[in-house]
Amino acid sequence: MNIKKRELQQGAALVVSLFILLILTIIGITSMRTTVLEEKMTSNERNRIIALHAAESALRDGEAETETATTILGFNAEAGKLLADDTDLDFTDTAIWTSANAIDATSDVAASNSIPQFTIKEIGVVDDDGSLNIENAGGPAVSPGITYFRVTSRGLGRDNTAQVIIESNYGKRLDRF
Repeated sequence: MNIKKRELQQGAALVVSLFILLILTIIGITSMRTTVLEEKMTSNERNRIIALHAAESALRDGEAETETATTILGFNAEAGKLLADDTDLDFTDTAIWTSANAIDATSDVAASNSIPQFTIKEIGVVDDDGSLNIENAGGPAVSPGITYFRVTSRGLGRDNTAQVIIESNYGKRLDRF
């Protein structure tokens, strides 16, 4: 009887060690899956940040372009510069981001896969009697008003899967003629 009990214990040790090995394997596989998922999330976040930097760079270029304008004339003649009466573009459609509809930014983000772009659209003129309290809008206070523009920019990440589109409103006193 003593011999049979001993034989059963030897078989139980094998089953227990295999069960522990199975548990450790499951823990290892789960850890690897979690690590791979975290790596993908980090890569996607980095890609989005690169696209954001590219879009911000293009937005600054668009605002600088607007700042150098002295008149509204010629806005309809150039690609990427639209008047208030022009049709609004669907900026989420990647087909509109071509040289016929947008302006390439001069500043570039090194990690981005493509040159960021921007568009400028006139929103309209707001008469300013000084009540808008907009400092540094340029020009004398007797100017006909402040012309508002919407600058829209687009930046892509390093593999074009991340796209960031941002807009800003920009006001400036311009000669209308």
